[in-house]
Amino acid sequence: MRLDREPAKKRKISIIQINEETGETGPVPLSVLQSWGINCGITPSELSNEVLLQEPPAQAVTDDDAEEEDPQ
Repeated sequence: MRLDREPAKKRKISIIQINEETGETGPVPLSVLQSWGINCGITPSELSNEVLLQEPPAQAVTDDDAEEEDPQ
């Protein structure tokens, strides 16, 4: 199958802004978080601005798989 036109060039976008003086990063834009969520199959209700702007829970989320060791 042949395309009638040349494929579009992929654009390189900068998602995270880094302050060169302090090395601190800025927040990821909500539109980017929402598009990542949609690509990962997260429901739109979980990607609303109100939900994404909530304070994180007091208890930190851990990766349970990383803590488990293989006993063998």
